[in-house]
Amino acid sequence: MKTIHELEDFLTSRLPQLLNKVTGAEQPLWGSMNIQQMVEHLTLGFALARGMRVVELASSEVNLLRMKNIGLLSDRAMPKGFNNPILTDDLRQLRHADISEAIHQLMTEIDLFKAYYESMPVEHTMPHNIFGKLNYHEWLWFNYKHIHHHLAQFGVIEYQDRIQ
Repeated sequence: MKTIHELEDFLTSRLPQLLNKVTGAEQPLWGSMNIQQMVEHLTLGFALARGMRVVELASSEVNLLRMKNIGLLSDRAMPKGFNNPILTDDLRQLRHADISEAIHQLMTEIDLFKAYYESMPVEHTMPHNIFGKLNYHEWLWFNYKHIHHHLAQFGVIEYQDRIQ
């Protein structure tokens, strides 16, 4: 897993460069979201990490550690076509006028996420619906993997089975 500094650097330096390539006309290589829905969807991961949306645990307590170790803490990429149970039709409705506004909101939410965790004790956690309680480093890693998954979905980056 990358260090906190490497993950923060990706979010503040590399991600804006990648999003600058997005035109809004990109078509998905898999899945049913359009590019703007995808960017707005990425925003949700950062809002969840700040507790702005409450989610129910979808994994059983028995499988939680296994799911976290295999699905999150490993270098395994999120599989193509993965369907998170909290992704409902109301989350697919566009909330912004265009892709540019959606990208701006994503970057704002990333800043809010970082500021939130800077104000919290290092051991602070927030729940994820599949992986359970995550600390700041784990939320960074989740969002990094989540972003890679969706950028690959739209051909902005190449899909890989392992995340580096």
